[in-house]
Amino acid sequence: MDDSLPVLESARQYGIGYLLSIYQPDSQQPKREIDDFAAIHHFDEIIRG
Repeated sequence: MDDSLPVLESARQYGIGYLLSIYQPDSQQPKREIDDFAAIHHFDEIIRG
């Protein structure tokens, strides 16, 4: 998991199979459109409580 799309692309090139991004890593910036990777809005989407 990373908020940097270039880092995720590099990880994919190295063969890492499960990659995850976040739509809005900075609350002061607008939500990003992410087409090349699975993405979440908030960590609670992947953490069970």
